[in-house]
Amino acid sequence: MQLVLASLKDIRAVVGSLVLAADGSMPCRDLPALFDDDTLRYVGKRLTLLRSALEADTESFESSVARFGAHLLVLRAAADRTLCVLAGPNVNLQALHMGTRIVARRVTSTPTHSPTNCHERSTNRVMTG
Repeated sequence: MQLVLASLKDIRAVVGSLVLAADGSMPCRDLPALFDDDTLRYVGKRLTLLRSALEADTESFESSVARFGAHLLVLRAAADRTLCVLAGPNVNLQALHMGTRIVARRVTSTPTHSPTNCHERSTNRVMTG
């Protein structure tokens, strides 16, 4: 899954991405080291709550784009997981929409405990809340 997430960086202005499990844990991420584990645990819980809130008034959640300062935060459903992408203000939204759709399908088809998930590394650890 690490290579799948890394492919999003082929889209100009994508900073990085992560996958959230339904419980808020992060089975995989591809973000700069600036985003430390404690911050990402906190953010993971909040983004999980955000997806729940977005699903509350609709039959099914597909995606959402939010402006966060000068950046964009894209959430895309991947079955019970959520693909989250942080991008700069100059990102091509059409390319990002297409890329997240493709990556979300691949994330959906990858079992949570698959050997193709992220490996334990200092910048790409499996994180639990």
